[in-house]
Amino acid sequence: MAVSLSATRAIINYYSALKKVRRNEEAGGSLEWWVLACGRAVSVDAQVRYKRRSLLPRVRVTGYGTLAIDDILPGATYILRVNASDPEMLSKITAIQVAAGMHGLREPKLPENRAIHEYRSLRSCRSVTLGWHAALGQGIQYCVLAKEVTKENHFSPIPDQCRLQQRIQRVDYNLMQCLTPQTSNKTNIFTREVNNLKPGRLYDIQVIVKSDKSKILSYNVMRVRTKTVQCK
Repeated sequence: MAVSLSATRAIINYYSALKKVRRNEEAGGSLEWWVLACGRAVSVDAQVRYKRRSLLPRVRVTGYGTLAIDDILPGATYILRVNASDPEMLSKITAIQVAAGMHGLREPKLPENRAIHEYRSLRSCRSVTLGWHAALGQGIQYCVLAKEVTKENHFSPIPDQCRLQQRIQRVDYNLMQCLTPQTSNKTNIFTREVNNLKPGRLYDIQVIVKSDKSKILSYNVMRVRTKTVQCK
């Protein structure tokens, strides 16, 4: 579900979503919430409540986040409350998207550390080597996108998670390289050499992830420069 804050921004600064647990659900299970704060580099606070009582400490969500509660009660109604008290931050939020599930969500779960790491010792004139923490989920596919930029281009490391599909279709990326991890690969770190770049150029690098029929999610964006010396 999603809600736009543009029409109500002047009078309210919070959004609540309800999830009623079916009475035939087995007691003691888990309920997971998935939250997207739409907009560029925006943050919101989220908490889960039951009978006006908070069940979890308030969680700061920057772009993307998940919350989970255990030992749920059949027939109970749980409320996810999302708010932004900073007027400047509130003005940047275009929408809030949430989903809730008892048996896992179809979207991949991004790791807490969503930064991309460059192995600078492996940097060459036409390639860079990257590493990132694995996402959780079934049938996951990663794609590495590279867009040549100049230092005058605005750089924002926190992507707008809600507009990734439109951006991928609109932006003329210099390359896209995709990989599907083997199910036997249990590593927590993935590495990828990104080839076919130009010497001495700046690139914005973005790693996106999706599973079958899920939304596209993104790791943080990284800006890198290829080597300029001893290039042929």
